[in-house]
Amino acid sequence: VTGVQTCALPDLVYLSFARRELLTKMWAVILPNVQEATGFPLGLLYPLLGLFFSVVAGTWVYATQLYLRPAGLLSQTLVKVLTAGLLCGLFAVPFILRSTLEVWPHFLMLSSSIYVAFAAMKVLLCICGLAPQGATSSFRNWLIHLLLVCDPEFAPADPGSPEASAYKPLRAPPGTLLALLLVITVDTVGLIFTCSIGEVYGFSPTPFHLLNGIFQITMLFFSVDCLYRNHSLITVLLGFQPQPVMRNPLLRATSPRDLWGRRWNLVVHRVLHRLVFLPIRGTGHRTVVRDLLAAVASFGASGLLHEYIFLVAYGWDTPFGRSMTFFLLHGIVCVGQGLLEKTLPKGFVSAVHSLPQPVLTAITYAVLLPYVSLYTGAGSPSEPMFKEMHLWIPTVRWVSGGSWISFQVMQP
Repeated sequence: VTGVQTCALPDLVYLSFARRELLTKMWAVILPNVQEATGFPLGLLYPLLGLFFSVVAGTWVYATQLYLRPAGLLSQTLVKVLTAGLLCGLFAVPFILRSTLEVWPHFLMLSSSIYVAFAAMKVLLCICGLAPQGATSSFRNWLIHLLLVCDPEFAPADPGSPEASAYKPLRAPPGTLLALLLVITVDTVGLIFTCSIGEVYGFSPTPFHLLNGIFQITMLFFSVDCLYRNHSLITVLLGFQPQPVMRNPLLRATSPRDLWGRRWNLVVHRVLHRLVFLPIRGTGHRTVVRDLLAAVASFGASGLLHEYIFLVAYGWDTPFGRSMTFFLLHGIVCVGQGLLEKTLPKGFVSAVHSLPQPVLTAITYAVLLPYVSLYTGAGSPSEPMFKEMHLWIPTVRWVSGGSWISFQVMQP
């Protein structure tokens, strides 16, 4: 088949291929026959392809950045071009697969796009020389860092020899697996409970916007924490000690900066802190302007990351810009907090910080919750966070039968 079709940006990957409809039909005919003949579950094809491209890109970058290091200008330019192509290809893999296999569950595409995005960002960190200490000290450490969303802790193999080349991932202490399984169980029960209520009431169970925001952020916490704890489970099953995922943000956050900087989704925070915040802020003389720019840029990068994940999972019908607006607003709030703490009298700032922790937590969410629906999309025709959630989370319904009340688990 020949010919090139003028099309939108995501479809440019088909430059020398046939029309997308023909390619989709080919996949729809071929893949079920492959599954029937081999018994291979097609649902695994997406994450396995993401894994393959991540290993290829990561191996190339590790070799060219740390070992080969071509000397000539032409060789250096060629390496940079090939590296940029691999990195762009890694980001494009989920779009290509989504366009050709539109029948795949959105949750599978959401999870796989998170995996590919983290691998691509870690490749960027390696290219920029910003990878965590010990992560690139050996090819084994690099693969562990690259392929695990929840990184293990790296520490010197010999405490008396803290050179980066002697670093190794820490082993998980006894009891880690049991404790993690308990947390995952609690998250799963909480997610089923909140999803069961949300599905009935359109994820806005009360007539009050602020209360609906509390419900949505609680459901969001259970879903995000459960997702990344399962990634931590992979790390623990391999025998390593994973880094923290959350630090009780719902009940212990004392300010917007405390919530985003030390408690919520520390997996994303660690990557963006190294990739965006530290390079902009710099390691030399710190200024207020550079600190503010670094904070806003970090929130903007987080917004782009979430826009990318939602576009891969739900397609181009997802309203673009809502996640970006949400994170930029929260970034402005955090910047505003920092400016107020520097300009207001120190006695007043100390008095505010000395308020009881539950009061500070209530103030924090009263400031942040009014625009949480920008991220969740609850109440809008297209809900990127909650759309089709019932297809992968069993929901519990009350069923009345005479004087008895029972639960019914609704499977997709």
